[in-house]
Amino acid sequence: MKHVVHLTTVHQPFDVRIFYRECKTLAQAGYCVSLIAPHTAREVVDGVEIIPIPRFTHRLPRMSQGVWAIYWLARRMQADLYHFHDPELLPVGICLKQTTSSCVVYDVHENHPQKILAKRWVPLLVRHFASWSVSALERVAASVVDGIVTATGHIAMRFPREKTQVVRNYPALSTLGLAMERQRVYEGNYTLIYTGGWTDHRGIYQIIQALAYVKTPQARLVLLGRTIDHHIVEAARKLPGFRRVDYRGYVPYEVMY
Repeated sequence: MKHVVHLTTVHQPFDVRIFYRECKTLAQAGYCVSLIAPHTAREVVDGVEIIPIPRFTHRLPRMSQGVWAIYWLARRMQADLYHFHDPELLPVGICLKQTTSSCVVYDVHENHPQKILAKRWVPLLVRHFASWSVSALERVAASVVDGIVTATGHIAMRFPREKTQVVRNYPALSTLGLAMERQRVYEGNYTLIYTGGWTDHRGIYQIIQALAYVKTPQARLVLLGRTIDHHIVEAARKLPGFRRVDYRGYVPYEVMY
């Protein structure tokens, strides 16, 4: 049985794309699947073995200690294929390709060089250099790894066509069927739902601010997701529209639907 190992230092183990769309699908297809991710305990969920690494509270230790810890852990597993998900793991992916006989795949969730330009934690004076550095490292990795998976066709245009495959973040058909089975009854309320991580570049501040201008008294926003940046939460709570927010935190994929 072929062994596939997914690697992430950034995402939580039950990330929708990584765990539900990719790991579970591989397990259901008969592969032996492991996921190395920040977690509290080693366990097997839906046929996927979750191997925990520490959850770092600061970026610098995660991007230094965490990156090389996950490299040595992954290498010892002697997988047939390594599938990594974070730009900070680009050196890991390159090293795994050069030091093992395994296939290596880079999963590109976003346009990382462009995203860096909007990251407030990166000093303004070095953002363009950091963006260029990530772009250059991605080009090096693209020439080394066996395959590249992207979340959109637009991202795929940045990589070699012959080794790039688009896997979009569409809901699973089984989940859509579950949602269709549940009878929806309009109760006269106006509920908006936001799912995903809290980030300023995704417009979380603007969404909450807009609630203050909605004239319908019963309108509210249900926030499903979490953020690793507590400053974003603190800033969001100070906005006038937050009084209409129902913050639920992380909610399992099936429960969300």
